[in-house]
Amino acid sequence: TRPAVAVVNWAVTVLVPPRPLSRLDFSKGIPGAHRTAVVIPTLLSSAGAVAGLLEQIEIHYLANADANLCFGLLTDLPDADRERRPDDAALESAAVEGIRRLNAQYAGPDGGPFFLLHRPRLYNPREGVWMGRERKRGKIEDFNRAVLTGDASAFSVAEGDVRRLNAVRHVITLDTDTQLPPDAAWQMVGTLAHPLNAPLLDPQTRCVTSGYGILQPRLAVGIAAARRSRYTALFAGDVGLDPYTREVSNVYHDVFGVSPYQGKGIYDVRSFEAALHGRFPLDRVLSHDLIEGCHARCGFLSDVELIEDHPASMVADGKRRHRWIRGDWQIARWAWPWVPTASGETVRNPLSGPSRWWVVDNLRRSLVLPALFVALLLGWLAIPAAAWMWTVALLGWFCLPAGTQALYGLLRKGDRVPWSVHLRHAFAVGWRGLQVELLELATLPYWTVQQLDAILRTAARLWITRRRLLEWVSAAEAEKANDGRGPALVRVLWASPVLGAAAVAVAWVGGARPGEAVPTLVAAAWVLSPLWVAWLARPVEAPDAPPRPDEDRLIRWIARRTWAYFETFANRHHHWLPPDNVQLTEGMRVAARTSPTNIGMGLLSTLAAGDLGYIPTADLLERVEGALDSIGRMPRHRGHLFNWYDTYDLRTLPPRYVSSVDSGNLFAALLTLRGGLLELGDAPVLPPRWREGLLDTIAALQEALAQGGVADRRRAAEV
Repeated sequence: TRPAVAVVNWAVTVLVPPRPLSRLDFSKGIPGAHRTAVVIPTLLSSAGAVAGLLEQIEIHYLANADANLCFGLLTDLPDADRERRPDDAALESAAVEGIRRLNAQYAGPDGGPFFLLHRPRLYNPREGVWMGRERKRGKIEDFNRAVLTGDASAFSVAEGDVRRLNAVRHVITLDTDTQLPPDAAWQMVGTLAHPLNAPLLDPQTRCVTSGYGILQPRLAVGIAAARRSRYTALFAGDVGLDPYTREVSNVYHDVFGVSPYQGKGIYDVRSFEAALHGRFPLDRVLSHDLIEGCHARCGFLSDVELIEDHPASMVADGKRRHRWIRGDWQIARWAWPWVPTASGETVRNPLSGPSRWWVVDNLRRSLVLPALFVALLLGWLAIPAAAWMWTVALLGWFCLPAGTQALYGLLRKGDRVPWSVHLRHAFAVGWRGLQVELLELATLPYWTVQQLDAILRTAARLWITRRRLLEWVSAAEAEKANDGRGPALVRVLWASPVLGAAAVAVAWVGGARPGEAVPTLVAAAWVLSPLWVAWLARPVEAPDAPPRPDEDRLIRWIARRTWAYFETFANRHHHWLPPDNVQLTEGMRVAARTSPTNIGMGLLSTLAAGDLGYIPTADLLERVEGALDSIGRMPRHRGHLFNWYDTYDLRTLPPRYVSSVDSGNLFAALLTLRGGLLELGDAPVLPPRWREGLLDTIAALQEALAQGGVADRRRAAEV
């Protein structure tokens, strides 16, 4: 089923356009009626962890500062065999002092924007430990109660002005490894606040039936995280924020208008609590995000992206998947017609068809790899004479999605991209997808044991012991305890070599020929897979290879076309400042306004044009001097340029405001420009690449003339 589902899902994303959600423009500030709290439910596990949490929440604030955004930590202490441990007080004190320091540093007219709500341990007889009630789900419940009723009695420590929480309408919840990029907060709030997305609760089922109680942004791996190991880089793919890719596809949201919730997003406090209050039995739900999204109706924010980490080794990833599978099987009951509640009653399941399918689909995914392993063994034993055909058929079907997507990428070539560059890129993307499939095949026995252990362990705890259903290891603890090398690797990955060797032995006993190439290669891959896993756990080494000749030509072509914009429009008429944009439809229309960011990019483009041989040093200095002279004559506020100016007369454009982002961009550009200009004193008269620059310019003019892009042919000839 996995290849079929994967191919269908991929085809839907190709054929069905994304379904964007309407949004209110809160870019100038979030209104008080939509006050929002950004919270991180987490553990105070060590002094280093506390310092990291304080730094993380400060970064969230600096990237999304707003008078109606507050930022808080919802914390528990790690599980223990007693209520208090000797280091508990020090951890709590460090967190409190950190919140006080942040509030003193960033205090506004209404006080500081940071708060801490910390819960004590309670004894849980089913888990046999002292722990935070219901873990993350319990923290969110207690926080919602504090927001809606003012009752914060569940928290033993409250730091910051928690009385302001009564005005909170929306909550953005993040994990400890999640980054909230600039402007992401107001975009999330603006979308949830739009009337078309307002949640409507069914009074009978208490489920949100229209609008959205939760919105889930798309998630991506950060650049720094992707370089932690080869394993992370393999699964992360191409990383980095792309501000020009506004929308992406999500199968369920595009088709059904709803999406699975993954625990990082924004929710409406009132509708969320109304839909979920009293829903689930105590100590039963471990993976609560999906089932919460099913009741509160989750939508997908296709144009907002959050950044998160990825496990650096397969050992740590296995720990995480084991926890996920246990959680998925513990909510399997919510695919049935009748479900339990917190009061012990059994009621009719109110979930929709797509929601029940998500529950079933998670169970299906956890059985795919064990089923493939069993199918391979049965084929080798039942039809030993055709073991190689059986193996090739199964593996080919398993790798079908990666192959289909690779073929589709191969056929989609950009008009301006040379075939050599396109083929290398398409091969790299296709090969990365195939490596993911091959890695799962090579470690198939390990994943089989891992996933069956999670399933059987959950079944025993649900139906026999009824204990330890909330057993949980944080991602940070799993990462720290399992680095993917050494004893941890041997201890965890024993199943692949042991079962690989046993499978070959059983197959030979069953009548398979020892010389069967394909089954033997598969079993050999299982035996040797720990070496591949250990290699993938190593850090990524930065490539140190120059561009190929065709890549160099493509880069130069892009650079020359980019410089043509600044060369053409950042002229004397515009005071050597680049206009914001030029509209080419229905005649050329120049937007005669510029910003500090545009000015900085224009200065750096001029410096780069000189380095690439597009203009002589005299022209470079003339353009830079003219731009700096214009900057010196432009009105400012406390030394800062305003955000928009008319390029014809240098007057400020309304509304007059200063953007710290644009000021920072201009500052960085000026620092870089200074270094480049200082180098000109020792540089030769002609730029080192003047020959390549001249050829690039001639080629660009020829292309423009052929396409009718240069109106004044005499000027083109002079150039």
